[in-house]
Amino acid sequence: MTTSPSETLSKADSVLPRFDWDDERKRKYLSYRLCGFGRDEARKFAGGIDVKTIYNWRQQDEEFQSIEQTNLLTLQRTFSEQVVNLDFTRNFKLALELDFRVLAKANEASQNVNAAQLTKEEREYLIKIRPLYTPAAFAALQDMFAGLGAVTGWDEVLAMRKPDGSVSIAARKNS
Repeated sequence: MTTSPSETLSKADSVLPRFDWDDERKRKYLSYRLCGFGRDEARKFAGGIDVKTIYNWRQQDEEFQSIEQTNLLTLQRTFSEQVVNLDFTRNFKLALELDFRVLAKANEASQNVNAAQLTKEEREYLIKIRPLYTPAAFAALQDMFAGLGAVTGWDEVLAMRKPDGSVSIAARKNS
C-alpha cells in the first residue's frame, strides 16, 4: 500500500508553519514545494499559478518568502522524516496483521483437526516469519520505536524455550 498524492499533501500541510493564509493557493504551492517539486512544477500543480503571482507573494508576504526561500530545506527534512515514519509504521501494522492471521490459523490448525489447514503459500510464509519472532527481534523493535519517540512500555522481555519446544515469553513493564 502506498501513500496517495493527496495524503502526502495533507501530511505536507501539517508540517508547514501556520500563518495568515490569504490565499489557499499559497498553501498548495508550498505543499508541492515541500514534497520536492520544483517551482515550475509546484505552480502548475497548484492550479497554474502565474510567475508574477509568486513574485508578488514573495514581495508582500515575508513569512511566505521565508518559508519558500529560506526554511524550505529544513521543513523538507522534517517532512521526509515524518512521512517515512508514518508510512513505515502504517505498513508495519499491515504486515503484523498478516502475520497474525497466518499465525492464528496455524495455531488453530495445530489444536483442532477440523480447523482449516494452511495453504502452501501460508506454510511458506509461516516458515519465513517464524525466525523474526525472537526476543532479540522484539528488543530491536523496542529500540527502534523508542528512537522514534514512541512509548515502548517494557523494561525487559524474557523468553524461555520449554523441553516440549514451546516458548514462554514474559515481560516486565516500566514503573
